[in-house]
Amino acid sequence: MGRRAERAKLRERLARVIAYGEMMGPLTVVTGPRGLGKTSLLRDVADQAASDGFVVCWTVGLKRKPFLDELLGQVARAMARTDSVPTPASRRHLEELAVQLNVGLVKVEARANPSGPGPAALDRRSVGQVEEFLGEAARLIRAGGGAGLLVMIDELHAPLEPASDRDSSQDQEAVNDAAVLLNAVQDMAAEKERFPLGVVGAGLPQTKTLLTRVATFAERTREIALPKLDGATSRALLTEPAGPFGVAWSGDALNWAIRQGDGYPQSLQIELVGVWCRSCSGRIGVMSKRYPPEFKDRAVKMVLSHLDEYPSVYAAARAIAPSLGCSWESVRRWVVADRAPARDGAGEVEEARRVRELEREVRDLREANEILKAASIFFAGELDPRRR
Repeated sequence: MGRRAERAKLRERLARVIAYGEMMGPLTVVTGPRGLGKTSLLRDVADQAASDGFVVCWTVGLKRKPFLDELLGQVARAMARTDSVPTPASRRHLEELAVQLNVGLVKVEARANPSGPGPAALDRRSVGQVEEFLGEAARLIRAGGGAGLLVMIDELHAPLEPASDRDSSQDQEAVNDAAVLLNAVQDMAAEKERFPLGVVGAGLPQTKTLLTRVATFAERTREIALPKLDGATSRALLTEPAGPFGVAWSGDALNWAIRQGDGYPQSLQIELVGVWCRSCSGRIGVMSKRYPPEFKDRAVKMVLSHLDEYPSVYAAARAIAPSLGCSWESVRRWVVADRAPARDGAGEVEEARRVRELEREVRDLREANEILKAASIFFAGELDPRRR
């Protein structure tokens, strides 16, 4: 929600891979401050790409750490898991390329220098080898009936971060990795018809600048800068998870939460869960779920007056509730309660009232729990610490 334009740009570029079997173009990087939903956007695009026939490989950059071995290893492992390698000869060729790059469809130790991997391995790794490995993997996926290969790199800025505010030096191994990858992607984009492949990254606003320090042609990197969410989208993010449960925000509370969230999905989620928790515990009354009696009476009269047009109370409530701005289940309960025969005796009336109160409290607690679950799932992409 709120990222339709950015999502459409990425899917449009991937559509070229699907339709023509050609590379989606230069490296594309989604940038923005933390909490704006970069990882969630990439996850959404990756899920859609997988359903479109892509083999998706995902890696996360770590601060001042080399990353290319992990990235290529993810590609190798993804190829091993799929049926996209059609012949034994093709698999052997891909394994040979993997061994040369010190990643693994087979154990590297069986073919590599006995001294083990290290800085020297970076010197031996050529741009051509990376290009050949990624290209061969992508072509095999295509030959096996898939769309192509999609490589996702989250936190792309992290390996290239300077040592400190006072020391602008970068980790040389990480810089070498970025240079190799950028050159390989650049070369493949120049012959795009040979490579059914896409490479997409995400990082903080300085990502493109850091890449340009590694290779000047990185200026051609396609950047998609995420803006803050506007007020209407922030409002929808706060209200829509609650809608199916018949829960409504009071106007003041909603405006306060929108101001506090400041257009950041993560901040909005924090405000959402915090307000709901406090509301459910009874500490503050910022969310409204109590409808006045006259509203309920009007809803009941509307349903009853049109009941002969529907096969059941359930159907009538489902049809009429949207025009009232409340949940159909609430309307159905009001109608059922209104049509129920009255009990005789003050004791029975009081007992029935108390039972209804207890049932309502149980329902409220259950609905509050479901709301919190829905909110957590909705924002899971941003809050998962493994994706930072």
